[in-house]
Amino acid sequence: MFRFAQYSSQRDTGIPWCPKVPSHWDTPRNKTVMVWRAEPVGAFSGEYQLLSLTKLGVVTRDLSTGKGKIPASFENYQRIRSGDMVMCLFDVDETPRTVGRARQDGMITGAYERFVATGDTLAEYLNWFYIAMDNTKALRPLYRGLRKTIPVEEFLASHVPTPPLNEQAAIVKYLAHANARINKAIAAKRRLIAFLEEQKVAVVNSVIRADWPRIPIKRALRSVTAGSWGAAVEESNDPVKWCVRVADFDYSSGGVADSPKTYRAISDREFSRRSLRRGDLLLEGSGGGEKTPVGRVVLFDYDDDAVCSNFLQRLRSSDDVESEFLMLMLRRVHMSGEVRRYIKQTTGIQNLDLHAYLTHRIPMPSVLEQRRVVSDIQSEFREVDTVVSRIHHEIGLLQEFRVRLVADVVTGQVDVRAVAATLPDFAEAAADVAEEDDPMLGEELAEVVAGDDE
Repeated sequence: MFRFAQYSSQRDTGIPWCPKVPSHWDTPRNKTVMVWRAEPVGAFSGEYQLLSLTKLGVVTRDLSTGKGKIPASFENYQRIRSGDMVMCLFDVDETPRTVGRARQDGMITGAYERFVATGDTLAEYLNWFYIAMDNTKALRPLYRGLRKTIPVEEFLASHVPTPPLNEQAAIVKYLAHANARINKAIAAKRRLIAFLEEQKVAVVNSVIRADWPRIPIKRALRSVTAGSWGAAVEESNDPVKWCVRVADFDYSSGGVADSPKTYRAISDREFSRRSLRRGDLLLEGSGGGEKTPVGRVVLFDYDDDAVCSNFLQRLRSSDDVESEFLMLMLRRVHMSGEVRRYIKQTTGIQNLDLHAYLTHRIPMPSVLEQRRVVSDIQSEFREVDTVVSRIHHEIGLLQEFRVRLVADVVTGQVDVRAVAATLPDFAEAAADVAEEDDPMLGEELAEVVAGDDE
């Protein structure tokens, strides 16, 4: 349970997404605290740094990575100044992050909206407030049309809770500090996961014998079949089937998570060619990222009627190859980084050169030896996977805690002024502050990870 101070009194606001605030807070219309601006860069786009709105906020975009869509022309992009707030006001529910504050000058797609607040502290507070609203997609009452668009005029006419300036500063200071602490805790846990995954590679390498034959991956397979995305259920009369996506990969365990399931309409002809069965391997053919390259492999271990998506390949092993053993060898190719030699980078996505990948040679002993190795390795993996699963759960709890914390602070459900007064003046200092300097947050993080934050 959170132990922050509470405000002495609250009042009703009439704002659907923020019904109560401290009695001394104001609730002006957005148009009185920020202005909308549009300034196309036109023929001068070459003079501006390209920016992108991401889950991390507004960040610089490096075109050399090939990630993301690249327009034929940047003339319709708009100028952004450091401190501006950028919002995506269409497809709001489907967009992972619809608000961010620019930390540098540049340009961004003209499809987004640019808002300039009347002060730096106010701008940072508004950024935190609308991040909190975006986390739960709370602005639904403003949506219009099938694309769930928020008209700029209606957004500017809506009300926003606004504490006094000194209180805005305290909130901004506290959240910068808390966010840095949470990021630091999550980063440490992710480093531990990476270390444990490296240990798995070492375990696999330790059982491989030099006298085992090496064969191309394709010789271990009976068939390789691309997946299908089918059609939306509401737009087709074809049978409804479970469609396994990359997002369903439980890579720590090497399997597929069965909840929540994605259902698509798949024709009988497509299903007869591409259906999955227990023991099939699913190979990620498109996707990946800088830290996690494309080419992940998991085992499908269900009897459900299912297909895999068009970003995946179904690998069906030969009769003399154990699926579990083949999965271990292919995961070794991925975890060791050997897969990178078969990756082709195209616009916005990594693609696996399947033909070249299937020529990669892997160890392949007799079936009896395969079964022995699988038994030995899986017993060791089970212990590691239990730890990794626990760490992933802890990361999820920390992320949920951040969402709740930000929402409670920016809507005045908790009072952080006293805590903020004890914190360093700059976010950079707060990022490295020792836990004993902020015992309240340290205890909260410990309770969240321990599962006692209900």
